[in-house]
Order: sequence, then structure tokens, then C-alpha cells
Amino acid sequence: MTATRGFSGIPRKTQVEAARWLVTGFVFAVGLLTIIPFIWMISTSFKREVDVFSFPIQWIPPVFTTQPYERVLGVGSLLSASRSVPFWKAYLNSITVTIPGVVGPLITSTLAGYAFARLRFPGRQAIFLLYLGTMIIPEQVLMVPRFMIANWLHIYNTHWALILPYMITAFGVFLIRQACLTIPQDLFDAAQIDGAGHLQRVWTVVVPSIGPQLSALALILFIWRWNDYSTPLIMINRSELFTIPLTVAAFIESHSEVNYPAIMAAAVLGTIPLMILFIFINKYFVQSVVSSGVKG
Repeated sequence: MTATRGFSGIPRKTQVEAARWLVTGFVFAVGLLTIIPFIWMISTSFKREVDVFSFPIQWIPPVFTTQPYERVLGVGSLLSASRSVPFWKAYLNSITVTIPGVVGPLITSTLAGYAFARLRFPGRQAIFLLYLGTMIIPEQVLMVPRFMIANWLHIYNTHWALILPYMITAFGVFLIRQACLTIPQDLFDAAQIDGAGHLQRVWTVVVPSIGPQLSALALILFIWRWNDYSTPLIMINRSELFTIPLTVAAFIESHSEVNYPAIMAAAVLGTIPLMILFIFINKYFVQSVVSSGVKG
């Protein structure tokens, strides 16, 4: 029995294995290039200022020091004396803004996604397309209207100005609607026969069935809100309300010479919640990517 050969005379199995190794090597190289800045950030956070830009790059600090972290977490602040704010306070502010900015859109996206996927009402498709069209509007275009509305509602310079505008997200509604379309109609019919209302169907049928999509959406929302810089920059000018991105930026602006180890230490501390969250829901995030776009 002869092996199947390709056009070049090389066995097809060998060609497939070679292609697989090439793809694996390419993905590994791209992944390595992506993670190098992250490794440099961690390494720099344990260096002295004099060792930061030494050449060639010293990935392992020649003198290991925790002074950057002590400066960030110590009694002193990251900002100048006139705008002092402890880093833990900025951490707490980011948590205060991020948690409602994740939980709120998850609830509204689930309810709206279910409605667009399973309820029948006049103009449903047109309303959904119109709603979906808002995704093409650049975020920068909405900054001024949001500022004016926040000022009109008297929530400017409060954390509410960073929370309320993001309680509804078109992307989340679209993602959950597509996920709801993959749920067999028989499950909804069975719940209806048992006397379940729409809210009960959402809780007992939709939520258990689209766990991976909800986890992926939660991760994306968390990253958006935690790393948001432009919105707090416009809506907040009181240093005691600064989130982590604003605190680090204000630290850079308030010093003539940038302390890179302290900045990298703050960046590492600010990244820890993202890493923890991704580790816990990475499996569900991959499942949501695999199942996206598949209609049952």
C-alpha cells in the first residue's frame, strides 16, 4: 500500500505535519513578541532607575529591589504633594467603577438579547439593526454629548458619570442575541408549558445555556472599564476620584524626570486583576469563540 503523495512527490501526511509545525512556530513567534513588553514591564518594576535602559537589555535585574512597589504602596503617594492620592485609593476607585460597569451591562445585554432573539413584536428586526448601527459611531464622537448629559444630570465629577453611560452596550446585546439563537426552541416551549414567565425563562434557560458567552462578555467589559482612560479624563478632575490609569498618567505629568520602575510597578499592580480574571474564565472565553456564529 503506497502513501498518498502531493504534487511535489512528498507524502501528504508529511506535508500536513510540516504545515502544522510551521503554523505552530509562527503562532509561537507572534505570542513571544506579544509577551515581551509584559516581561519587560515586570522586570523593570524590580530594577533601580539606573538599570532601566542599560544595553543590552537585562531581563533579570542586576540588583533586585522592591523600592518601586514600596513607593507605590507606601505611605507616600504617586502624585505630587498638591494632588496626592494613595495608590490603594485609585485601586478602590477602579473597582468601584468597574464592578457596576460589568454587572449592569451583563444584565441589560442578557434581557435585550433574549428579547431580540425570542420575542415577536412589530419592527423587531428594524429596531435591532438600528441599535446595531450605533456600533459604528466612534467613541470620541460621543464624549461631548456624554459630558453635557452628565453635567445636566449633576453627576459630573462623580463616579456615576463613569458608570451610567455604559449600562447598555450594543456589542453585548449583539453577542447575547446570537447566543440565544443557538438555544433550541424546545427548551423555551417546555419552560412556557411549566408556567415560566419571560424572566424565569431567562434565568432558567438562557443563563445556564450561554455561560461561555456571558463569561467572555464579562471579561471584555472588565478590560474596557478597568483600562478606560479617556472617559475618566473628561468626567473627573478631583484626584481623590482618580482611577488607576489617571493616577499613573498624573504621576508622569507631575515629575520632570519619569520614574520608570515606579510606573511599571503601578502597571503590574493594575494588571493583576485582569490576569486573575482571565485565568479563571479563559476556558469559557475559548468556548465562546468556538461557538460564536453557530445557530442551532
